[in-house]
Amino acid sequence: MRARSIGVALHPDWLELTLWLKSEAAHPLLRRTEDFGPLGRVHHFTIRRPSGVDRSMRGLLRRA
Repeated sequence: MRARSIGVALHPDWLELTLWLKSEAAHPLLRRTEDFGPLGRVHHFTIRRPSGVDRSMRGLLRRA
């Protein structure tokens, strides 16, 4: 996977992490995916606890 963009939005009780990747991502915290065809996909994750940044999420971040 390769990221085109990474975004973070802070909210009072949660954090939104956005990864624009060239391929699909799967994770329990994935809220939605926007498909931009050959440009890639934007994946939106909602993280409410530090434990949300688990091994799987860290793998996505490393690939990004």
